[in-house]
Amino acid sequence: MISGPASTLQGHDGDAVLHQDAVELRFPVRLSTRAVKSARGPRRVPLSAITDVEYEAAGRRPYLRLRLAGELPGHEPRQPELDVDALVLHSNRRADNDAFVAELRSRLSADPVPDPRLLAPDAHAPGLAPVTDPVRLRVSTLDGVVSLDERRLVIEFNSGMRKPRRHELAIAELQGVEFIPAKPHRCGLVRFLVPGAELRPDPRRDPHTVRFMAGAEEGRMADLAAELAARLTPATEPALVSQT
Repeated sequence: MISGPASTLQGHDGDAVLHQDAVELRFPVRLSTRAVKSARGPRRVPLSAITDVEYEAAGRRPYLRLRLAGELPGHEPRQPELDVDALVLHSNRRADNDAFVAELRSRLSADPVPDPRLLAPDAHAPGLAPVTDPVRLRVSTLDGVVSLDERRLVIEFNSGMRKPRRHELAIAELQGVEFIPAKPHRCGLVRFLVPGAELRPDPRRDPHTVRFMAGAEEGRMADLAAELAARLTPATEPALVSQT
């Protein structure tokens, strides 16, 4: 329901809170919430970064989705259950859903021009607002451990199929990041694009590719890829590309 100084909508897989200048999406750990969303919540999106609200009011699984500034042409978002910018709603709370979306759209119409620096972390370039503070992330995945700080990316593989097993890349040398989400019975991939490096067809043998499992690993790797993309030197080509 909608209540309090900040409007709150209780959804099927989380909650949306409309603040004065932002929308906060909360995805608690529960049976109705997919792990890839729980691993990345809560998510706070400034109103200045939202260009539109996609709202499916009918059906068994209604949803709302925040469409953000900087989406690449032709980009198709993931299913709402897997999209960190979407909230799956209760079908029997149509009035509450309608009221929340109407209020959000009213706020957006008052300030319709999004800030082009504020972009979504998946399938957007450069990925996030400019990063100024040091960021130190460490993510364990199917293939090993990936670490990111303000100057370098370090990949420590757990298999001898990658040579060398410890790979260190200066952020200044990277051209971009390719993020491929996981699918049923298939792991996802993050490729760190190095100018002049050969792209090997088998990701298990590519020293610049890291595989991850669906769920929490995918959420954490998506965040790491987005943080890295935000640190890359701006270019005419997208720094972060998401494939479905």
